[in-house]
Amino acid sequence: MKYLDRSLDFCLALTVIAPSVAIFLQVVYRYVLNDPSSWLDEFAVLAFAWMTMVGAAVSQRTDSHLSIEFFVKWLPARGQALVYALRLVAIAAVLGVLFWQGLQLTRQMSFIEYPAMEISRGFLFAILPVCAPFMLLYLFTSGIPRLRAAWSGKRIFGEAPQA
Repeated sequence: MKYLDRSLDFCLALTVIAPSVAIFLQVVYRYVLNDPSSWLDEFAVLAFAWMTMVGAAVSQRTDSHLSIEFFVKWLPARGQALVYALRLVAIAAVLGVLFWQGLQLTRQMSFIEYPAMEISRGFLFAILPVCAPFMLLYLFTSGIPRLRAAWSGKRIFGEAPQA
């Protein structure tokens, strides 16, 4: 898992740096050299899509996605566990849909090319079936221990606010 974590962190760093450099170069080409390059725009959009999904996988590793816990904090530990289990199942279902639809979109868009980069638009959607399994793996490796702790009586979301 350590190597997978480092690999995804490295990919995330690359996908943060790549569109930033591409947009910077596009500004330089457009306003300094007066010679805009359209492939840099296409590349930045592609890299941004990959950054979003790789970042979602990394966030799932630490279970740090945004969540609203106000009402759940009022529940007892077992109630919190039940809500958390429902959350895990819902996320897993969405990941299954993303995986399947990503495969379909990648296949359907593989015949269409980006005009400037002259590569398949399928690369834009390929990130869905690539990252969904990582997100599912991290969903269970981060979620199952929290769920077990909640079933044993430990509160997942902290103490209820005082009235």
